[in-house]
Amino acid sequence: MSSTGREPRVSPSFLAELKSICDSGRVFADPAALVDYCRDESPGPPFPPEVLVKVRSAEEAGKVIALCRAERI
Repeated sequence: MSSTGREPRVSPSFLAELKSICDSGRVFADPAALVDYCRDESPGPPFPPEVLVKVRSAEEAGKVIALCRAERI
């Protein structure tokens, strides 16, 4: 179980695929690095992501989305 209290969906192989799409320096999976990304303007409680990807182009975004769809994430 992850620190969010739910089963992790992101496997090491999925992270490796993300890093092959984007520079590994733009793929974040460390919970400490994700703290700033767990809130939005909704009134609900924080919901930290398991991974954050900072894409630089529409092409990268499309590849990340396609990977997520293939992995049902």
